[in-house]
Amino acid sequence: MKLEWKKEFKNVLLCIDNEIYRKFHLTIVGSKTVLPTEIEDLNAYLAKLEYEGARRYLLYCLSRKSYASTELKKKLKDRFVDDAIIQKVLQNCHDLGYLNDEYWIESYIKGQLARKRGSRAILAKLQTKGIPREKAEKALEKLDSLSNRLERLKSLIHSKYHKYSLKNHKEKQKVIASLIRRGFNYEEIIESLDLE
Repeated sequence: MKLEWKKEFKNVLLCIDNEIYRKFHLTIVGSKTVLPTEIEDLNAYLAKLEYEGARRYLLYCLSRKSYASTELKKKLKDRFVDDAIIQKVLQNCHDLGYLNDEYWIESYIKGQLARKRGSRAILAKLQTKGIPREKAEKALEKLDSLSNRLERLKSLIHSKYHKYSLKNHKEKQKVIASLIRRGFNYEEIIESLDLE
């Protein structure tokens, strides 16, 4: 039996007797990987190679930016890593303290609040990152009270929308529409505009 690597753009195909056996991403296996000579050792060798490559890639990603485990899982799936190895690598990173979803959610929410985003927009962004809605709502409830939201709205109206005349109905509607696009609740917008 003949084992060989075939490069295909950013992927590497493992072929046995010119038949595709398995597909890997270059970031996981590297470009200079040597294949074993015995076919019996192949599966154990590939599992070890994939685990080490996935772990190395995950540590590289985490060294550059903080991620939720759901995002990292998607990144590994996009690179053709086996589900069992993904779970093993993620668990290893959790055990070593490199991954902490609760901390990541809190810091992400704090960052979005600092950018004066509304709670609806923050929830939507968390859901696109794979965070369950209940978990996101609980964390947001803990960090963002009604008084904080109204204060953010007031400061946003004073800083960004000060050039609009809120007495003019058309301009007031523009401000309301803009704040809704930022993810604020309509009732809270009206309440903060009435306080002006």
